[in-house]
Amino acid sequence: MQPPVQQPAPQPQESLIHPLLMRNGNSHPLQRPTTPLPSLDLLTPPPSEIEPVDTFALEQMARLVEARLADFRIKADVVNYSPGPVITRFELNLAPGVKAARISNLSRDLARSLSTVAVRVVEVIPGKPYVGLEAAE
Repeated sequence: MQPPVQQPAPQPQESLIHPLLMRNGNSHPLQRPTTPLPSLDLLTPPPSEIEPVDTFALEQMARLVEARLADFRIKADVVNYSPGPVITRFELNLAPGVKAARISNLSRDLARSLSTVAVRVVEVIPGKPYVGLEAAE
């Protein structure tokens, strides 16, 4: 007589329902909410046109940055600026021999002299040989 062949224990099948949609390990998925969603008309539509950039004010600010750096005996020219919604980045071309760390050390004094909340110095702008100076608007 042959001993009975043992059948392997059935392994639980993985459910096609994502585990986060399960409730307490049950195989029953969570029900969709029955309450209606609010209408999209409640949202304020975005402005139809982008606010124009005041290039004259940006040029004045660029000249002011150059003047304030000159007050600290740092020769630098603003070669480009990128206005944003909160900050403006000025790209500075430093004179030969001027280290970017020198501007970083003066960031608080620069913020005070430019009458801004804070100034952030970006010592390396990828792909450009300039130093970035980010000032709040």
